[in-house]
Amino acid sequence: MFYNYILDHSKNGLYTSIKPTHHIQKYYQELKQLNLDDTITLDTPSKKKYLDDNGKFIFTPATWKIVDIETLKLKASEEEVKPYFRFQKGKLISYLNRFNAMPWTNQWIRMKFDKGRCNGEMAWKTTENEKHCNKDIQDRFALNDLIFGDNNWVHYDVPSSIPQIIYLINNKKWYGKRVWDITGEKVKSLGQRIMFNTTDYGLARSLFQYYKGNKKCSPSKTKYWGEWQNGVWVESEYTEYETFLEMAQIAKKRLTDVIGPLPGNTKEERNQLFIHESNIYLMVLGKFLDAGAKVYQVYDSFYWNKDSGVTSEMVAQWCKECGEYYINHYEELMAQEEIIFDESTIQQRLEKKEKAKQKPSARMKHVRVWVIRNGNKTEYPKKWNEEEREYAKKLQSRK
Repeated sequence: MFYNYILDHSKNGLYTSIKPTHHIQKYYQELKQLNLDDTITLDTPSKKKYLDDNGKFIFTPATWKIVDIETLKLKASEEEVKPYFRFQKGKLISYLNRFNAMPWTNQWIRMKFDKGRCNGEMAWKTTENEKHCNKDIQDRFALNDLIFGDNNWVHYDVPSSIPQIIYLINNKKWYGKRVWDITGEKVKSLGQRIMFNTTDYGLARSLFQYYKGNKKCSPSKTKYWGEWQNGVWVESEYTEYETFLEMAQIAKKRLTDVIGPLPGNTKEERNQLFIHESNIYLMVLGKFLDAGAKVYQVYDSFYWNKDSGVTSEMVAQWCKECGEYYINHYEELMAQEEIIFDESTIQQRLEKKEKAKQKPSARMKHVRVWVIRNGNKTEYPKKWNEEEREYAKKLQSRK
């Protein structure tokens, strides 16, 4: 399961072990077996160190020396790649499965659709621009050096990603510019609140929270904001509600004048934007794979190996091409997804039937019970046919 991953992340004959998020027991079993087979040997054991800034213990990864590279390559070549996810309506799962099945993907990079948006574990890693970064193995940029090689990676951020998607839905074209530069800095800081609050009251409340700097503060559901003063309810905040509502409407208009009307009237409908965004970026990942690049995606960011020859200008063009193709051929893409998974399901059923033919049927259970009770006795029941006798011999030979 992890042979390709170990091989791909080895460097100068050494492999740095990192605990996976899934199939952890299997991972360590394979490392142990490779060690027992003298394919790898322990070079530097794992060590515990203390991080002063957050008060947590972390373990530096162990380093293994690859002794027999040819055996490791053979094991990696024999690994069976299976699709990760089944058909999900409205999502380009075939593109996701293709990406996840790449031999160089790992537990940080592989993705799945979670609450609409498609993302992987790498989204939870820090970056070197954040204060709590320690340049340890939890840092996304440090991981990039492991994945792509030291300083052998490039980063591209899609400008104003969700506004781009809204503009695309409204105009069938890719905007390609940073929306916040057009609307102004104040709208950028409030953009998410504007796009994902579907009522005037919700938007005004969100602005109220934003400017007050307290996430817990909110107006009464009666829209009358105030407080008790000496046992008397004073509706002093009602004026503030009207003020924030006016500010929200002005900010919303500045944004929609650029990208067009906001789609949907409910949060569920607005959340579909994340699925559209993920589908488009999965298509962009397909462009990377066609170009022979190693790549991964975090939200609206792409990271890939510099020596692939892929440039940021190429990625910007791919985003435009994929976005416009997606929105103008949406029904065709979704129909194609169903066909792909229908064919895949049929193939899986055929393979399952073929395997079932090769295995003893359920009626052979009585043969297994007889062998357990009678050991290597060769005087089989007279009513047994040739298949039952052969199966009994096979079971006895395993003892």
